[in-house]
Amino acid sequence: MDSCTQTSDLKLKFVAHVGEVATQKIKRRRKLIGMDVIFVHRLLKNPVQVPEYVLLSEDLYQSGDASPPDHLVHEISQDLEGIGPVRTYFVEVEDLAGPLAPLPDPSLLRRFGETGAILGRGLRYKLRPRRPRRTASAH
Repeated sequence: MDSCTQTSDLKLKFVAHVGEVATQKIKRRRKLIGMDVIFVHRLLKNPVQVPEYVLLSEDLYQSGDASPPDHLVHEISQDLEGIGPVRTYFVEVEDLAGPLAPLPDPSLLRRFGETGAILGRGLRYKLRPRRPRRTASAH
C-alpha cells in the first residue's frame, strides 16, 4: 500500500554497453552470463552523483551508435574490481528529456473499457488449462 505513495521518489538509472554474452538455462529460466555481464554489473557501482542518468561504456560511446550531444556528456574514470581502470560517460536524464505532453483526461466510459480489457486478459491467463509438470523418473 505504501509503495503507491512512493512512486514519485523512483529514479531511473540506465547502464548501456555493447559486448558478448552467452545464455545458460537454470531451472527453466534463461540467464545471461559472460565477462561483459560482469562488466555491466560492476558499472552499476559507479561514482555518478546525479539521481537519474544514462551511463555508457567507452565501447558504446566511441562507436557513436548511442552518442548524445557532446555538451551533455560527462566523462568518469573508475577502477572496476577484477577488471581495472575504465572510462565511462554519463548524461543526466533531465538533460535528455523534453517537456512532457499533458496527459489527456480519459472519460469514465474509456476508463471502464480499459479496466475491463485488463481484467479480461488476466482472466484468460488464470482460466487457461495448465500443462502438468513433467517429473523425472528413475530407470
